[in-house]
Amino acid sequence: MKKNIVKVFLVVLIFPFIFVQGCKENKLEDFEFQKGTRSTISAGGISGEITKSNEHISIPISVRITPSATKAFESSLSVNRELAEDYVAEKGLDDTHVVLPTGSITIPSSVKVAYGADSAAFSMAINRTEIEKHYGKKIIVGYSLTTASKDNAVDTKAQSHLLIFDSFDVIEEEDIHYLRLTNGAGGILELKNQKNYESTSTGLAAPIGVSLESFPGSSFVVDVESDTDTIEHLIQTGELPENTIALKNSDFTYDKSVRFASNSKTASLELSVPWSVISEHSDKKLAVLVKLKSSSLHVIHPELSHTVVLIDSENVMEIDVTNDGQFSVNRDNRDGADANEGSKKLIDNRTDTKFLVRDFTGDIWCQIVFDTPQKIGAYTLTSANDAPNRDPNEWNLQVSDDGENWETIDTREEEVFETRHLTRRFDIQFPEAYKYYRLNITSNVGESRLQIAEWRLIRIP
Repeated sequence: MKKNIVKVFLVVLIFPFIFVQGCKENKLEDFEFQKGTRSTISAGGISGEITKSNEHISIPISVRITPSATKAFESSLSVNRELAEDYVAEKGLDDTHVVLPTGSITIPSSVKVAYGADSAAFSMAINRTEIEKHYGKKIIVGYSLTTASKDNAVDTKAQSHLLIFDSFDVIEEEDIHYLRLTNGAGGILELKNQKNYESTSTGLAAPIGVSLESFPGSSFVVDVESDTDTIEHLIQTGELPENTIALKNSDFTYDKSVRFASNSKTASLELSVPWSVISEHSDKKLAVLVKLKSSSLHVIHPELSHTVVLIDSENVMEIDVTNDGQFSVNRDNRDGADANEGSKKLIDNRTDTKFLVRDFTGDIWCQIVFDTPQKIGAYTLTSANDAPNRDPNEWNLQVSDDGENWETIDTREEEVFETRHLTRRFDIQFPEAYKYYRLNITSNVGESRLQIAEWRLIRIP
């Protein structure tokens, strides 16, 4: 009896071992069979939600694996522009469909397939600017699977795939990053009567703003160009006055590019015209068209990216009237007004001469009286040849109609002339016409002598 029990016990112990070993051998046999199976990868389409950032549109794309991968492997990828172009030609599609340039599309070099997977995915990034340029059209992009690693294969019948989607399904019109001008956009920017421009000692400068619609992002550059030929056409069609003439390229300067800083929505450029050009055409209007040409990022607005800058010469002309009035000072150089450094040197229209007085205690004034009231919009002071400590650094300009009742219209403090023979312009904020103009110099940098090379009064329209 004991022998039988022992036999049964041994059988019970041995049978599970044989069963387990048999199972292991079968699994190994099955595994060896699957291990030698080749998988085929096929191109697929959009497989999820398209997302967007300020710079890119990201499209998730899936590929199929048949049968499921018995090992992890990769399949190389490439953009296939030819596939998209052939499709457009074959279907005879019009310009409502757009094939994007290869350079605007970024895909990974390969798609990775995991062990046991029957599908895989990768993301295609498209430059958002390209989508915005073609808003309202259908976008066509092609890609291809080229090779598969580890002895797997690419499905020759489904090696490539076309992605076709509507641009307005990806972005909304109000989200387009349009670049536009902010003053005179799409029309005429008229410069006259101290409006829309700044006066300098050399000429007229018109600041033109550029703005970015929608959200800002990375820094970028906008190229700018001018166009004088269009002006003749606008004169002929009556959109500009008959007495308008087009500025020649040599008559003006402007910023040919504008840089937007990171996270900035505004920038500006400047158009400058010398006074000599304006004086030459004092009875005319001068015009030039300025427009945004291209951008390294974002889209130029089709209608608001240009302006015609129209200069009303008669009403911007500035005239130096310093020598039209009677000049005097309250205290002169010790050798007199006609001396080498006498007061007359202050208004001789030369910057290489100077007016110098000794024992300066903030007590010098210089005065010009006109026969009729003059609307002075600005004045200039020029530093003399040596000793910066003799430069004036605080003063005020007073006006009067009768020489007895005075009003201060401009006050300056802690001013600095950084170089010798430097002419600085000082604009008067609310200019009106007066007969008397008096410059009261109340302080200099620190020496006991005061020197100034030139003082000029500028009349505005």
